[in-house]
Amino acid sequence: MKTFKNHLSQILTVNALLLAFIFLSESCKAQPAPKRALLALSKGEHVLVIVDPATLKTMARISVGEDPHEVIASSDGKTAFVSIYGGGSFHELNVIDLINQKPS
Repeated sequence: MKTFKNHLSQILTVNALLLAFIFLSESCKAQPAPKRALLALSKGEHVLVIVDPATLKTMARISVGEDPHEVIASSDGKTAFVSIYGGGSFHELNVIDLINQKPS
């Protein structure tokens, strides 16, 4: 039970940080992504999607590892970090270059 609570706490913390970044960031330097962009993970398709929040248009789809779990961007908006969970069997971190829209 304690492990579940710790895991849930970590998930909530990462999600809160992601939401804070989305709503409080002044700009995202990714090109051609808009100044503000939404980073979303598709667990089924194993991709990071960059979405223009004003039009909801998909700007880019970038392949990530199996079972992506969370995503967060650097404060300068140039890099995204995707945790790869793999049902608990993987402990990986994918680094995504948001400027060139590809894995680093």
